[in-house]
Amino acid sequence: MTLLAFLMPLLGACRQHEPEVVYESAQTHVPATAIPTPTRLSTSTPTPTFTPPATPTLTPTFTTTPAPTPTFTPTPTALPVEVFGESGRFRVSTPSPQAGAPCGVVDLFDFPLDPPDAKNASLVMGFGGGGSRYHNGDDWVLARLSSFGASVHSIGHGRITYAEPRGWGADKGVVIVRHTFSGGSTILSFYGHLEPASVVLKPGDCVARGDQLGTIGRPRTPPHLHFEIRSHTPIEPGRGYQSVDPTSVGWEPPSQYIWNNRIATLPGVRWIRPLSSKSTRILGSLSRDTLVAVEDHDLIGINLLDGSLRWRQP
Repeated sequence: MTLLAFLMPLLGACRQHEPEVVYESAQTHVPATAIPTPTRLSTSTPTPTFTPPATPTLTPTFTTTPAPTPTFTPTPTALPVEVFGESGRFRVSTPSPQAGAPCGVVDLFDFPLDPPDAKNASLVMGFGGGGSRYHNGDDWVLARLSSFGASVHSIGHGRITYAEPRGWGADKGVVIVRHTFSGGSTILSFYGHLEPASVVLKPGDCVARGDQLGTIGRPRTPPHLHFEIRSHTPIEPGRGYQSVDPTSVGWEPPSQYIWNNRIATLPGVRWIRPLSSKSTRILGSLSRDTLVAVEDHDLIGINLLDGSLRWRQP
């Protein structure tokens, strides 16, 4: 799934915020040589006239501030928004119990392997698929390292709803965490294929973002983390695959969901609009409030104010 995120000011005015550096060439004013007027000869020695050299115009020196190291999405689908530095770090907070959220509310989400940004992790099987089997989550491994025994971390503040050392039988342990947002809505994060001995948490325990939930075990497949985001089934693991599109029955693309949450918390973000096609290509702004794109061989107009579709033409 591709994501389109818009920052304020809107795309149509983005170029106005790019610093425009004008370099002035140094120029030296050379006074014109006056044509002397013929005069009578004189025996007196003329007094020499000293003409000071013109002061050159200095070229201003501009000091540029180096940009912070960019953070890239670990998912195979690139986002049309570059996120620099620690995205959303201004929202970091310590979880504190409150009404409706005994373990605190979400400040932002990190990735479950090598948090916060999964820089040393790789996605080996993504969400979805097709045919007779759809994958309900993302499968993660540590790049260039053995994944067996790797620490698995909670993506955010939350409360354990399920923790079984052999919740998936031969495919090892499972932990599920419920996360509550400030508006009262909730979401579940799911961590599968954990080493049974590492699953020591119990339902009802509170965890903070980044807390260890267990380590990767040895399932029937090579060691990896099966990670899901879903809105249902908090107290049983269920299956990792099914015969219908998971998004139609309560699952979310996990890695994309984390990035959605992070980008939505950045300063100036007005809206986020999932695009219905991987072939969507942005053409530019038609006016101050309409963005034009090509999607599935159609020309579409997107409302820059709220991300809604204004019109579609073949």
